Amino acid sequence: MALPLLIFGLVLITGSAIAYFWTQILSFVRSHIMPWLHENFPEFAEKAELALRTIDKQVVKVKRAIKEAWRQLRRKLLKVLMSYEQNTSGWARSVISWCIKKLEDKEVIIKRTETTEVNYDDLPDDVRAAWFRREAQQEQDVTAARDEQLLSMEVS
Repeated sequence: MALPLLIFGLVLITGSAIAYFWTQILSFVRSHIMPWLHENFPEFAEKAELALRTIDKQVVKVKRAIKEAWRQLRRKLLKVLMSYEQNTSGWARSVISWCIKKLEDKEVIIKRTETTEVNYDDLPDDVRAAWFRREAQQEQDVTAARDEQLLSMEVS
């Protein structure tokens, strides 16, 4: 469960980044590049607008698909906590997840813990910074972070 969730998280982060920057890119192109193209290369401007509209449709489609996939996953996924801890052999990442699973005729909550060894170089920046400051490691609520990312996406 943790590996697919981490992969989904990476896709979601990437999609969120594209979604965020796409709005800025689109705004910049429409206000600066397109007027310049219309003035200097009118024969190319129409094709550029068509390409921009086509790309925009695809970006919006991806943004909507990401939001819907997360909505569906959240129906069953209650919470995911991730923490990093230094041990005798290096670093370990623990992922604890709670999800709803249908067993026979009832739904039950399943708790799963997965711990994997992590190289120091692969630790998130905030974990390494806290380690240098000798601060206790905090659990990260992955589900809350993803919920917040989706709320920041502009497409409904």
